[in-house]
Amino acid sequence: SQNVRDDEAVFVLGFPGAADDLVDSDSLLTVKVSRGGISAQVRSEQGVGLYQIDAAINPGHSGGPIFNEAGRIIGVSVMKSLTLVPTISPDAQGKPEWGLERVPLAENIAWAIHIDELLPGLRTLGLPFTVDNPGLLEPMVRLARREPVAALVLTLLLFLTAGGLWTWRQRVGIPIGKSKGKAPSNTPRPFGPQLRGLGGPFAGNVLDLSEGALAMGRDPRLCQLVFPAECVEVGRQHALLRFDAQTDQFLLEDCGSRNGTFLEAGERLPPNQAHQLPPGTRFYLGDRRYRFEVGLANR
Repeated sequence: SQNVRDDEAVFVLGFPGAADDLVDSDSLLTVKVSRGGISAQVRSEQGVGLYQIDAAINPGHSGGPIFNEAGRIIGVSVMKSLTLVPTISPDAQGKPEWGLERVPLAENIAWAIHIDELLPGLRTLGLPFTVDNPGLLEPMVRLARREPVAALVLTLLLFLTAGGLWTWRQRVGIPIGKSKGKAPSNTPRPFGPQLRGLGGPFAGNVLDLSEGALAMGRDPRLCQLVFPAECVEVGRQHALLRFDAQTDQFLLEDCGSRNGTFLEAGERLPPNQAHQLPPGTRFYLGDRRYRFEVGLANR
């Protein structure tokens, strides 16, 4: 999000339900697009990066992606700017009753979380994503929308420059696409410790263990690998896993869980003791559905 500018145009996708009683059910499942711009980039009291946007956001937009003009996801819709106002409504006996209600503070003031704030969580969960470098594409798209003639001239200049460079290299005998460099090294590449999910919610995911210990469990405050709440066989902080680079062994420790941590053959590990696992060892947490395998892979 470091390339995002104030006043940049954005597109908000979601399923707003403000007119639920006016349209059929099929229409409700159609993605709606709202257009607006970024008014400011701020931080919440908890230090979370936010965009203030003026696009229309309503219930049903929350959690939806926000795209810029180049088609890149730069954030996720969070909420409108709301305030509490006093209300009076009749109670069961018809007497007036005071209350408070959250209403929009103003129109076209909404908040979205920076996409950068979400990437650590995606890494922890082992969910795949790609962070690409926009290069010249994004500035060119912005220029084309605002100054199409200037964008066309710049594109022609780039093509002419590239063509001239290609012609010059051909004349002086420099092979296209080749450059002088070092010969490939015969030194073996280092191995990276990994945890592979074999079953349960993390089946098919691969997590890097080179950056320290990995806590596994259902409590997001205590763990980096967080299981869904319905995985009741897994404890709040079920086990710890780390890699010992000195011995090329993995160390697995059960944190006193109720349902235990087991090796593939069914051996239950004693709690609060680090157990060495050679690469290729499989284990599970509480139930065989939540199986994993440790291993080393070329980086």
